[in-house]
Amino acid sequence: ELTKAIIMMKNEPLEDLEDFQNRAMTIAQSLKDRRMTKIFCTLIPSITKEQIKEFVVHGMNGVRIYLDYGYEKCQNILSMLKEAEQEHLTPIAKCLELNVYKQIFTKLPQGLSKLEVEMG
Repeated sequence: ELTKAIIMMKNEPLEDLEDFQNRAMTIAQSLKDRRMTKIFCTLIPSITKEQIKEFVVHGMNGVRIYLDYGYEKCQNILSMLKEAEQEHLTPIAKCLELNVYKQIFTKLPQGLSKLEVEMG
């Protein structure tokens, strides 16, 4: 929006200083009205296409998907997201989360009470 407005200001001759100020105020107001907060949703495997589309319509910007659900379920969610992106012409950020720490600390071998981790 801002780029278009600046190009419009450059291409159209300004009448006077007041005209410039009015155009600048219009640009500032349009930027002020834009939502700066981003909405991220954590999705679960039981989500439906309709629910995803409803989230997009209401302003969802990104999703978090736990990979613990398995490949097929995650792939299904990603394909529904791609469909919603194409239908609503809006990009959706995707965060794929692997819950590694939970798997490491819940499956320590018997007799091992401490886990040493080296950096590098």
